[in-house]
Amino acid sequence: MKKQKYDYLFSIGQACRPAHNIERFGLRQNASPLDWMMGDDLSTVIHLFKTGVEDFFLNVKEIPEEKGIHNKYVVDTKNGIISIHHFANQKNLEIEQQSFRKTMLNRYAKVRNFINSSKHVGIICNRDSSLKELEDFLINFSNLFSNIEFTIINIKDTPVNDINHEEIVINSKLSIIQYTFNDTNCDGPDKNTNPNYWIGNQKNWDKVFSNIWSTSNEINMISHKKRAYIALHTVSTHLAPFGSRRRNIDIKLLHK
Repeated sequence: MKKQKYDYLFSIGQACRPAHNIERFGLRQNASPLDWMMGDDLSTVIHLFKTGVEDFFLNVKEIPEEKGIHNKYVVDTKNGIISIHHFANQKNLEIEQQSFRKTMLNRYAKVRNFINSSKHVGIICNRDSSLKELEDFLINFSNLFSNIEFTIINIKDTPVNDINHEEIVINSKLSIIQYTFNDTNCDGPDKNTNPNYWIGNQKNWDKVFSNIWSTSNEINMISHKKRAYIALHTVSTHLAPFGSRRRNIDIKLLHK
């Protein structure tokens, strides 16, 4: 598996694993409306980006038979998307809906801005879609933007434990990388007995993400090194008259 470099990465679900791992590897520049959501299909993603998420959770309904420890299960009845993390059990649904929609509209605007300011964008998902469905999605999605390179990275659950991967080049701007493996958590898939069931096969997700790199990491590293150099130079300059006292500086403090 070769290294892949992107200017921007974001998740289109389904559920939590893509966003969780983007964040876990320090690649998450901002939140996306579809982070932590369930139930959306690829056509819904296209619809949301075409319409600027204008009807995202505009019409909602609580699912009373499902309830988390802290939050309600709430469905977007128009788009079929389920939120399990955003609506607190003890709060009024309609009041929370207003602030939720405001937050999601802001998140969408940031995602769109990041995409438009990038040359190469990686879209992370874990869907049971065929390669043809992923290709059709990517073509339709790319048509919403101008002259941007897109790669969709899909992690697909299969009974096989070993990682297999396939790369499909659609054209000079569009490509698919699909990884397939058994995406079951090492402690089992039962949410009643394993609180980490939702993480999936973390060992294999780690292998996949070890080959993903973002230019934002490079910028952050350069900025960090520059700040450390400036701090070191400043301390050295100020302490130069004290000779050997400079050796007592704990340089590690400059890298915090």
